[in-house]
Amino acid sequence: MGGDGGYFYLGSYQENGNSIRAVVDAAPFIQGYASVFRTVGRPFRLKLEATLTDESHAVAQGHVEGIPNLKLGLKLTRRA
Repeated sequence: MGGDGGYFYLGSYQENGNSIRAVVDAAPFIQGYASVFRTVGRPFRLKLEATLTDESHAVAQGHVEGIPNLKLGLKLTRRA
């Protein structure tokens, strides 16, 4: 769960050894707000594949569903 200045984020993940697959749904809560992916006022879904680097960190790659040429890389940190 999370969010930014104009979108809510809610997702789930599956862990298999050092691999993680995640799906994150993003929904706007401010009309006309542009997401970091340049979507404006519409929900979108992120699909991610990650590898754990230690107990609290992972590196991931993914894309916005329906826009496969828009790829992203992430460094993830477990906070809880």
